Amino acid sequence: MRPNNETTDTGTEPVSSVLEPYQAVVTEVGNTTPPADYEAWRQLYGDFSLTKPEGMDTNTWQVGQALYNLYNANQQSNTNYQSQVGQINTQEDFQNQQAYILSQKVLKYLQLGNQAQGMQGVAAGDRIALQNNYLNQLGAIGTEYGNLRNEANSTLQSNNQTANQTAQSQLSSIYGNQALQEQQTAATEEAQVLYNQQRIADAVAGRLAEMAAGFNVDEATGNYSYEDYKQLEDCYNANKDRIDVSSQEYIDFILQNNYPHNEEGTATGTTEMTEVLDGRRTTTFNGVEYKVTGVKMKAATKDLPGGVKNGDIIDYTGYTGSQFSTKMTIKALYYDGYLYEVSKVG
Repeated sequence: MRPNNETTDTGTEPVSSVLEPYQAVVTEVGNTTPPADYEAWRQLYGDFSLTKPEGMDTNTWQVGQALYNLYNANQQSNTNYQSQVGQINTQEDFQNQQAYILSQKVLKYLQLGNQAQGMQGVAAGDRIALQNNYLNQLGAIGTEYGNLRNEANSTLQSNNQTANQTAQSQLSSIYGNQALQEQQTAATEEAQVLYNQQRIADAVAGRLAEMAAGFNVDEATGNYSYEDYKQLEDCYNANKDRIDVSSQEYIDFILQNNYPHNEEGTATGTTEMTEVLDGRRTTTFNGVEYKVTGVKMKAATKDLPGGVKNGDIIDYTGYTGSQFSTKMTIKALYYDGYLYEVSKVG
């Protein structure tokens, strides 16, 4: 006999559990949390259509189809289960009623038989035996139909598990393909960016070569002037942020090795320096333009600042004047052991 307060277990696994196998894949490709089930998907996109709606991406539609199929499969399984359990319960109730009717009939026959023999009622032992037989019948009926309900529940569990596994396979495939597509797209975009950066690098390197071809190189030292080199450096720096790191290192190498140059403030080589020393050309040192305006004098090493090099403008304190009889401090250009008095231009 079934208890009056009996509840039936549908055996339906929460649909959200279907997401677990591919949740990590979805997270890795940067997507938001996918819909947990068809109801959640429908709230976002409306009722599922067997034809992909215009404007909806293929992955979203395919996810909706998988969740929709799972939803229908679970609904059908539950409907079948409820119908089957309902039939089992009806048959069990009928069998219980038949057992009761039969026990009452036997009791009546016992009473009639005893009356025919001049006895009143039914003996207590007979009543107990009859009651035990009735209860045994109810127990057998309950066991039989309980087994049938268990079988129905097992079928429901199996059907839902199969539906979930199918959905898991479909969703894993969908999101796996999506992850692959996004990775391929990212790789393509990265390759295109690198290609563009390298084209810019090639153009900059070519432009540097064109500019350098128009500059004069000192025949004695093979150096470019600092001012000319600065133009090359400025051209590179103006485009540096548009070039990939590897190409930056390449162009840095070209600048340092293909375009030797004087340091800032140093006049370029002997030809230009000759013109500087005889006052026909100015020179720039630390951003200030100077011109030789005085006499040439031998520089005493003890009076020179440490680290002085050709082309430097220094403050020199020593004897000067036409007879080198006056001690004073002057601005002078140092070159090859000699000092040339200079004045600021402008």
